[in-house]
Amino acid sequence: MAEGRVGALEPEGTYDGLRFSGAMAADIGDAAVPAVIDCTLASFLGCGLDAIAAESLVLDRARLTGTDLTGCSLAEVSLAGATLDDVRVTASRLGAATAIDSVLRVVEFDGCRIDYLNLRGAQWRDVTFRDCRIGVFDAADARLTRLAFPGTAVASLDLRHARLQDVDLRGARLRGIAGVEHLAGATMDLDQIAGLAAAFASSIGIRLE
Repeated sequence: MAEGRVGALEPEGTYDGLRFSGAMAADIGDAAVPAVIDCTLASFLGCGLDAIAAESLVLDRARLTGTDLTGCSLAEVSLAGATLDDVRVTASRLGAATAIDSVLRVVEFDGCRIDYLNLRGAQWRDVTFRDCRIGVFDAADARLTRLAFPGTAVASLDLRHARLQDVDLRGARLRGIAGVEHLAGATMDLDQIAGLAAAFASSIGIRLE
């Protein structure tokens, strides 16, 4: 994979088979590595983004195919309207991640920490969160198909008006769910269901005293 310059990333750019390394940019004194990396409407095919640290990475309406993000630290990342296909995000730290109206297919998050993930109105299929820590997972109005969360902790899961199909929540550590009435299409274990008994009761009008 050929090396690309992080400072050369730009809106509507087309990148094929390039590796962008934040560590390498620092080593060569690349002063063009900005606090905000704007890749709106850009296209990445078979690329790698490694060890990139920035205040914001903007990928609105971008297309990422066969691309890996590894060891990145981003205070904000915006994927509004973006399309990701066969993408892997590994050992990365994301503060606020906005992915409203995004389309994801065959995407894996492995060993990541995400404080706030907003995928309202998104369409995600075959997405796995493995050994991740997520603060808020806001999937209101989203369409989720074949998602899995093995070894992942989710502090707050919002499924209001979401549509789920074959979503596997077993193995996830869930602290709270909003919109439990929209869990149809999900698989949970008995311990998870027992822990959410109060929320289930409230959703069908049972008063607990």
